[in-house]
Amino acid sequence: MYPKNYRIRKLPFIMIGLILTILMSAATASAAPKEHGAKTSPPPISDSVTRYFPGTTTGSATSGTDSSGNMQSMGSDFDPNHQYLATGNVTIGSPGNGNIHYSGSTYASVIVDSISISLTVQRWTGSSWVDVAYSPFWVRFDSPFIGEGTDTVQPRGYYYRVIGYHSVAHNGVTENGTTVGSYYLVN
Repeated sequence: MYPKNYRIRKLPFIMIGLILTILMSAATASAAPKEHGAKTSPPPISDSVTRYFPGTTTGSATSGTDSSGNMQSMGSDFDPNHQYLATGNVTIGSPGNGNIHYSGSTYASVIVDSISISLTVQRWTGSSWVDVAYSPFWVRFDSPFIGEGTDTVQPRGYYYRVIGYHSVAHNGVTENGTTVGSYYLVN
């Protein structure tokens, strides 16, 4: 038989167990739900939109002139001070079975001496993005545009995104910018 005060001594441990169970249930319920087939919870919502990041400009750029000789800037999605690098984009998709097609484009405001793009595919681990595939460095000369794409095979059930590194060089000026694409679940 148990001593009389056994139940009283056991009560604090039961209460602690109940509190821990409630806390664990609340933490699990607050986690973002997984999509069907996903091995991790989705990345933060802030990672679901394409973002542009300014790059660097080397050399001395002029803004150009209008018909009256006034200085004007062409503007850029990356940096409003860029003279030649206008915009860029990246895309990612999957026809299935872990195959991923990713591509990107770089646009200049004029025909430039050289225009280039390279791409990196990243996988969401559940807490951070890690690089998993790299494209070749593509370059085109005497053109205002370059668009290229390639494929990779990756494990299914993860979220992936593409980062594009865009660059133009013209008249001794080099301008760079980066795009980070929205994420995509590969099943």
